[in-house]
Amino acid sequence: MHRYKECEVGTHAYAIGCGVITPEATCANPNPKPENEKAFICDYSACYCNPPTVRHPESKKCVPLEECPK
Repeated sequence: MHRYKECEVGTHAYAIGCGVITPEATCANPNPKPENEKAFICDYSACYCNPPTVRHPESKKCVPLEECPK
């Protein structure tokens, strides 16, 4: 069994057994939609930014949308 590190403060675990991934909210895509419904994946997990923050492209930190590059 794999053991995953805990997510940083300000993030939460995003994991699916098997299904369609919804990408993490980023500065470039603050309202992501699920990816191609035909593209199923299993055992995916990651730490996603807690809403209403998004992932900054350079710092890779969770920031309010207002702090994103223009």
